Amino acid sequence: MYGLIYAAFLGTLLTSAPTRAETPAALILPAAEHICIVDGATVRSVEDVIFDFARQLGFTPYFGRNLAALYNSLRDTPGPLRIELKNSDSLRQTLGADTYRKLLRVLLQVQRERKEVRVIFP
Repeated sequence: MYGLIYAAFLGTLLTSAPTRAETPAALILPAAEHICIVDGATVRSVEDVIFDFARQLGFTPYFGRNLAALYNSLRDTPGPLRIELKNSDSLRQTLGADTYRKLLRVLLQVQRERKEVRVIFP
């Protein structure tokens, strides 16, 4: 008996729930912004940088831990994403100019491809 009443109630909820088009704009919350902060003063290698991204953004265990895998994972990270490179001069010095340039190329390519990604570095 209660099962029939619950099923009827659930059916009413499912058929009477407002659609996104009917929901007032004030009630639709934007997706939470993912924030990843890499501090150049604390990293010792490009592997540290990649590990920081993986840890902060929750990449899967099979993440490849290289710049190509970082690019793919950042492209697939849902929602808005803000990437902050703090102490970028220290980061450039630690990684070396060539590796630093490759890292920036990856980050800026993702930013170009996804309008909801922002890369911030001084």
